[in-house]
Amino acid sequence: MSTYYSVIFAAVNPIISEKLSIGLVLVCQNQVWFRYSKNKLSFMRHFFSEEAFGLLKMSLKNIESIACTSVVPSADTDTLFERASQQHHFSESYLRYLSRYSNATLAFQEPVKIDVEASEQLFEHLYNEFVFEDEPTIRKVSNVEAEKAKLYPRIQKHVN
Repeated sequence: MSTYYSVIFAAVNPIISEKLSIGLVLVCQNQVWFRYSKNKLSFMRHFFSEEAFGLLKMSLKNIESIACTSVVPSADTDTLFERASQQHHFSESYLRYLSRYSNATLAFQEPVKIDVEASEQLFEHLYNEFVFEDEPTIRKVSNVEAEKAKLYPRIQKHVN
């Protein structure tokens, strides 16, 4: 069993190696899990120019599209070109290459090998541990505050 993961970072300031974890890739022999935080991505808009942010967003979407189609067919499937169709997009050596030679906006962690069978629960645990996507808090407005907000603009010119 060959299971490994790599954390994906958005480099806020590459000169001082300041970065923010934005996504995670978990790979086992025949399946790839990938997800990135859309909340953190929208937050990153403040740190990048429009062109750099577009590049970051496009890179994450391309990785997502490749990860969705990179399930390796099992041995019992009949394909015309078996070896060519079983090439894995997220090999450990390729993730290691990406960790060394990444552009200034997106950085990959060196792949970490783990001795646990990959599953959706493992991916959720690792994603929560490394990316930590906090749920946005919705402020509840009481009925009194809502009515005050409606009433005050209407009576403001009549009341001191």
